[in-house]
Amino acid sequence: MYIKQLLLVSLAILFCSCGNGVDDEKSNQSTSTDATSKTQYVEKIVTQVENTWGLDFVSTPIDQASAAEIEASKAVAYVNYREGGCATGFFISDDGLFLTNEHVLSRQRCHKGKCPNIKIIRDYKIGGAIEVYDDFEVLAHNYSLDYALAKVKLKDGEKVPFLKMEWSGATEAKNFEGSDLKIIGHPNCSSLRTGNAIFSYGQDQNLVLRSIAISGNSGSPLFDLTTKKVVGLYHASYMDYPLSVFILVIKTTYLKS
Repeated sequence: MYIKQLLLVSLAILFCSCGNGVDDEKSNQSTSTDATSKTQYVEKIVTQVENTWGLDFVSTPIDQASAAEIEASKAVAYVNYREGGCATGFFISDDGLFLTNEHVLSRQRCHKGKCPNIKIIRDYKIGGAIEVYDDFEVLAHNYSLDYALAKVKLKDGEKVPFLKMEWSGATEAKNFEGSDLKIIGHPNCSSLRTGNAIFSYGQDQNLVLRSIAISGNSGSPLFDLTTKKVVGLYHASYMDYPLSVFILVIKTTYLKS
């Protein structure tokens, strides 16, 4: 039984180590020709199969989450690659500033700030607004901290939902006492899902937490339901013996600098 659990968690980490998962069904779905219109971007939204690899964490479809999580998720977006695969990102201003990982909007994928064949899809869920954007410019890349900041071109007068950032950068366990931390994103290229995360310790630029996050979660916000602010940017995960899965989240203080 132990060996079976170890193999399952090893498989989970193998998924995590990949920055962007490939979903053949997603890659074949139809796309909108109007990049900023409210449109039915997909014919069918596929949800992730429930599997937490025997650990005490839950990945919940956003429509089954709390009202606060549903509201926060409106600023979270699905990053779609034309060749297949996905990631996550989120808006941090109502005029279109968009934050994700560098390995999601990397220098290799983007040239002179433009990222051909990549679409940003906000509110990607059943019954969601599903707004599609393919006109955006990458303003900043940081390879060592693994973040990218983009500016999405919106229609005149258009505003988007956004998440507030916690720039004070809490790093100690006491700072998170009573906090309810959530990872909101698109694991395995699913529609929006949310999962709980438990703070362990701070390590250089990272917050280290116990949680479940897999391919597709790259660029997800670590959202504090208590303060209604983002306290970090998810970018990687690893396994510590025995059967403990940790995620690495960039501290917001480093993102600000």
